[in-house]
Amino acid sequence: GMIKKISLFFNDEIKLNVTNSSKKEILFEKLNYKKITNELKWNQKTNLDIGLKKTVDWYKKYKSYFI
Repeated sequence: GMIKKISLFFNDEIKLNVTNSSKKEILFEKLNYKKITNELKWNQKTNLDIGLKKTVDWYKKYKSYFI
């Protein structure tokens, strides 16, 4: 899933721990982008893997601000 994809970009630099312990946790979510595509004529500019990699790279660069 998504957590596995994200963890691949960290190259074992961090350990992600997803506990799903919240009683209000969303157990399943599915994106349907047809409405935004049809009504707003929106199209993605970056695919998911490239976008995740850019996000992780940005986080690594600025992580001192968050820790």
